[in-house]
Amino acid sequence: MSDAEAVLAFDKRRIAQHFNRAAQSYQQHNHLQRDCAALLQQEFEALPLPPTSAVLDVGCGPGVASAYLANRCEHYLGIDIAPSMIAQARLEHSALANQFICADADALPITEQSVDCIYSNLTLQWCTNLEQTLAELTRTLRSGGYVLATTVLAGSLEPLATVMRLVDGGQHSNRFLQVAEVQRALSALESTRHQLTQHEFHYSYASARDMFAHLRGIGANYTARHANGLRSRAWLAAVEAALEPYRNEQGFIQLEWNIGLIKVFKTNE
Repeated sequence: MSDAEAVLAFDKRRIAQHFNRAAQSYQQHNHLQRDCAALLQQEFEALPLPPTSAVLDVGCGPGVASAYLANRCEHYLGIDIAPSMIAQARLEHSALANQFICADADALPITEQSVDCIYSNLTLQWCTNLEQTLAELTRTLRSGGYVLATTVLAGSLEPLATVMRLVDGGQHSNRFLQVAEVQRALSALESTRHQLTQHEFHYSYASARDMFAHLRGIGANYTARHANGLRSRAWLAAVEAALEPYRNEQGFIQLEWNIGLIKVFKTNE
């Protein structure tokens, strides 16, 4: 692993801690997650899945899509790396309580070729090596199975990410993958066909404080690098001032997300 790759490696323990803290507030702030879920569910409805299908929900969080998926398959299983997210999912979906487990997408406790569809909403961006993660997901797919996933792409978190770098020269957001990098990871998969499309979402905020509150609320304030000065009032004031030129006529600052919608089909081996 190169020095650059080492710096960008994600600490799964810290990621779990961030999402543990966000478990109870997640549903109040997950606007992007809901919009991406709408994309995934539109694709899911078109899949020719068998009536006895098994669906794996990777990064299920507090069970945002659990009821939807469980009602459309015979066997549903939701996994998440954060124990508090699993606890919240069991609390909110008591009828499915035994169908949630704490696990890592990079080491699924799932038998090979046992799943018909993997559904994953905004989870892959937390994996250090996308090619390896996708290989692990497709390992569990039966021939004729699908991976439907969304992930955050380069160009997201703007203009906030740029403004934070300008204020102190630090790296306060993760490096999201370029489209070409995702395409390479998909092309490396064996016995599959794939499709990647891009979708842009914009959300309006009154201030940087509101942006940070939203990111904390969904656990997305984790960075691979330990950022310094995030709690400094002077630093926050500087960020607020630097964002002012981006305020629109309605008085809001828009935060942009560039989302990749991934569809993988596993062919007969």
